[in-house]
Amino acid sequence: MSNWLRWVVTLVIAIAAGTWYGLHPSVPPVVFYIGLFIVVFGVSTFPVVYFTYFSKNMNRVEKFMLRSSHKPYYAVTLDLINGRIKEAEQRISQIKHEQQRLAMQISLDYEKQNFAALPRQIEKVKRPEAKLYYTGLIAVMENDWDKVEACKIQMRSKALRSVLDAEAAFKTGRYDDAKKHGDQAIADSAGMQCYILIKMIGNPAASSASVIFNCIFLLDS
Repeated sequence: MSNWLRWVVTLVIAIAAGTWYGLHPSVPPVVFYIGLFIVVFGVSTFPVVYFTYFSKNMNRVEKFMLRSSHKPYYAVTLDLINGRIKEAEQRISQIKHEQQRLAMQISLDYEKQNFAALPRQIEKVKRPEAKLYYTGLIAVMENDWDKVEACKIQMRSKALRSVLDAEAAFKTGRYDDAKKHGDQAIADSAGMQCYILIKMIGNPAASSASVIFNCIFLLDS
């Protein structure tokens, strides 16, 4: 939803709400204004929530990301997707959200093969699901298949479990299985997470690990 359309919808809601309130004078003003705030807030945030988590239309998700690229988080995400590591590194300090910035830093440390920093960075991750996912990816790198399975058992996201399966299959040379698990991860995802997975598979310039590392934080933004 474009900004002008969002404002038009907000204006229509405000007019409709004012008309309704005029016909129902018994409603306490505080209740009316709280309700109006909730509705307006929902309308203004709906596009972000929808395209980030739920949309299956990847063309519209891509347009949303490009339209939002003036914000550092989206700009760095697009840089990582397209393999622009130096640009991502230059922008990362502009990201104000601590956990989003941490996700990008983990990606960059991996890309620069600064593997020693990864356990320390992962320890700062707040969400248990994210920490399990990152730990599983590190376990794949270290060929610790028991730890990979232990992480998967505790994870709720089908898409991210499939990503771990795909990474494990690729690491062990089972390329047909890797593709099968990758396709399943895409089928079980939506919004920006799905878009990133598709770009990861289809774009040779994208860093597989960097892009996958970023996926989980789309759930935390």
